[in-house]
Amino acid sequence: MSESGDPVIIRPARRRGGMADMAISLGVLLAIIGVVLFVQQRGGKAINVIDPSSAYAGARNVATYQVRTPQSLPSGWRPTSARTERPAAGRLTLQVGFVTPKGEYAQLVESDLPRAQLIAAELAADAQPGGLVLVGSETWQQFPAPRRGDRAIVRTEGAVTFVVSGSAGLDELRVLAAALR
Repeated sequence: MSESGDPVIIRPARRRGGMADMAISLGVLLAIIGVVLFVQQRGGKAINVIDPSSAYAGARNVATYQVRTPQSLPSGWRPTSARTERPAAGRLTLQVGFVTPKGEYAQLVESDLPRAQLIAAELAADAQPGGLVLVGSETWQQFPAPRRGDRAIVRTEGAVTFVVSGSAGLDELRVLAAALR
């Protein structure tokens, strides 16, 4: 009895760790995991954007031809890879990859390798043109790129061949080709 004379009711302590508590904890944990997975799926993969200017400068320093680079691409074009390669004595190949505004891949390759050799290396040994594409006032040849399931457009000016290829649609490949200056 309490000091006031009222009876004291003692309740047994609630047991912790029962099945109901475990079910609630598991539910909360699964909800958190679900939110994290949802956010990751919506955000996609992070894209590593680079500055290709050193690859362009390096190509200009060693090329025996006028290196053309994309100028004034619309917003949303993000360069993700760039390299120069000297596959044969006195020859140069410049490759720059982009993620397009639509989230696809597009690549510019320009080289003074013989045209057939470059097309075989970049597209397929048996790649055949599939028609002509007008880019500004220039005519490019359209090619399937069966090795990757991509598409490509190709133009040769003198000893230099340009290959613009990737999973991007023809409209985006034309934008990249038109930006070459």
